[in-house]
Amino acid sequence: MFKKFLVVVPLVLFLFSNAYADIWGVRAASNGNEILNINPFSGSIITSFAAPNFSSGNTAIGLAGWSNELFYTNNDSENGKIYVINPSNGAVTNNFTLSGGWGINGLGYYSSAGAGYLYTSGCSVLDVHRYDAINGANPQYYWSNIYNPLSIAGDNGGKIFAAGSVGVGTAFGIYQIDPLTGTDAVWFTNAPSEGIVGMAYDGTYLYISDTADKLYTINNAGQLVNTLQLDYALYGLGSTEGTGSVPVPAAIWLLGSGLLGLAGIRRKIKN
Repeated sequence: MFKKFLVVVPLVLFLFSNAYADIWGVRAASNGNEILNINPFSGSIITSFAAPNFSSGNTAIGLAGWSNELFYTNNDSENGKIYVINPSNGAVTNNFTLSGGWGINGLGYYSSAGAGYLYTSGCSVLDVHRYDAINGANPQYYWSNIYNPLSIAGDNGGKIFAAGSVGVGTAFGIYQIDPLTGTDAVWFTNAPSEGIVGMAYDGTYLYISDTADKLYTINNAGQLVNTLQLDYALYGLGSTEGTGSVPVPAAIWLLGSGLLGLAGIRRKIKN
């Protein structure tokens, strides 16, 4: 029995950590906005660089990632302009302006059959837009039926999520959007906050930030698995392919420790 536990516990930890992603957020600082690579479970900052074309206190921010690229927009500074950034050094590799990119406060990314798409939230008519990610062309308005989205997530995870409702008077929450057909959104889970300003999805976890300086982590079952209290808000979140494993939540470490403890007690009693 003890040997079985020795196999099960490492397997549990492996399953929760065997995914690779870097989580990024935009911090509005007194001397300008920074793009941070942050550990979403501990809050430690791995690296950071200045956001392009910022002014102090800008908060209408969109951020998305894919593979080794970040897509960044600052509606407070340049309405509808997208910067493509190399996350390894913060260098801007491209920029373009979205056609009809009004009032953006969130970005999501999706890749399919070699084509990339950007999804935006925060439009003045309270809908989601879709664009070609290479140059911002071919705008598709009223994508899905999401109403008044506060933020949007896609990134490296292969799904698109939005925080909003599906019409006036309907429930506010987290919805999943079909990235290719634009059909009606599907309820995913309750929103952990009404002040959401950033979302990212890496295939394993959905990350959400809010104006109360919190960073939430939700698993693929829609369960809240971690809440991190920061001392700053992250106005925009994104994920890219990373160099290390997604951190294991504290609850999973406790589960592993408990299993080992029970195994030890059982073995002692048996002996």
